[in-house]
Amino acid sequence: DSTNTYITQLNLNYRNLAGTLPADIALLQNLTSLSLANNHLQGPVPPEFKSFTKLEILNLTGNALTGELLDFLPLDAPLHEINLRETDLSGSIPSELSQFSDLRYLDLSNNQFSGSIPASLSQLPSLRVLKH
Repeated sequence: DSTNTYITQLNLNYRNLAGTLPADIALLQNLTSLSLANNHLQGPVPPEFKSFTKLEILNLTGNALTGELLDFLPLDAPLHEINLRETDLSGSIPSELSQFSDLRYLDLSNNQFSGSIPASLSQLPSLRVLKH
C-alpha cells in the first residue's frame, strides 16, 4: 500500500498495547523514529526490523521482549538513539554496535545481557550516554 511510504514516525508509547510485535510493521520502510515504549508487548522482536534502513531512533523500553540484539537491529540504519531499557533482551552486547557512527544515546540497562561492553563502543565519536 502506497500510504506506508509516507509514515516516518510512529510513537505509540503508553498505549497498553499487548501481544507480540507484528512483522508487518517493517512495511513502514521510511520510518526514522519507532517508539513503542512502556506497553505490554512480549516475545521476540521480529527479524524484519533489520529492514528499517532509515531508522534514527528506536525506543522499545519497558516491554517484555526477548532475543538478542543482532536478531533485529538494522546495522545499516543511521541510528543515533537506541533505548532498550527493561526489555528482557539477552545474549552479549555485540561489537557491531560500533557501526552506528552517529550513535549518541544507548540504554541497554535492566536486561539479561551477559559479558562486558565491547571496547569498540568507546571509540564512537558522538556517544554521550551509555547505560547498561
